[in-house]
Amino acid sequence: MLVEAAYEKNYILTFDISNAFLHAELEKDELVNILLPQEWRKANERPVKRLLKALYGLPQAPMRWFRHYGNVLTGLGWQVCEHDKAMWRKPSRVSKNTFMKISVYVDDNVICGPHYEELTRETEKILKKVDGRIEEHRLEGGFCVWDCLGAKLQYKRRSGEMRLTMPEYIDKMMQNSKFADVLKLKPVDNPGIANEDTLLDQK
Repeated sequence: MLVEAAYEKNYILTFDISNAFLHAELEKDELVNILLPQEWRKANERPVKRLLKALYGLPQAPMRWFRHYGNVLTGLGWQVCEHDKAMWRKPSRVSKNTFMKISVYVDDNVICGPHYEELTRETEKILKKVDGRIEEHRLEGGFCVWDCLGAKLQYKRRSGEMRLTMPEYIDKMMQNSKFADVLKLKPVDNPGIANEDTLLDQK
């Protein structure tokens, strides 16, 4: 989706849902009881309560949230991809024969489309149904930058340039002793081409 967005020079927004799982309710036939801590109980109150919401940590919570959020998007006119249930699209009313698209990962969302105001309106419609917020981007070297699932997304719409990197994760990984042997390998002139001499040189 991001590659296509850059190619088509779409606008991009990212937003996340607050306390995502708690928006979804458990099924009527799902009986889950919880024991309230003493500090949360009133005088003479029963300590055992029935759980109504998909609390974090429940095995079924992700599925309940996925179904709830899917119903929200469907109700707003979004269509789910047959091949990837995390991808959604909706025809643009501003630009003919084009689509707005959403990629969903639990509570993190990336949305793109040809018209900025329309994209903002659609995002706000979603956030009226489920609490959340649009994440502000920052500017670095002419690029709009977002933190996206631990990766650094850099995008320059007018030129269609996009970079997706993980510098902080890589730095953290390089400090891990488990990768010490791997990091001692000599650099290869062209890592895309491996030959016998190159492989032998790594020993």
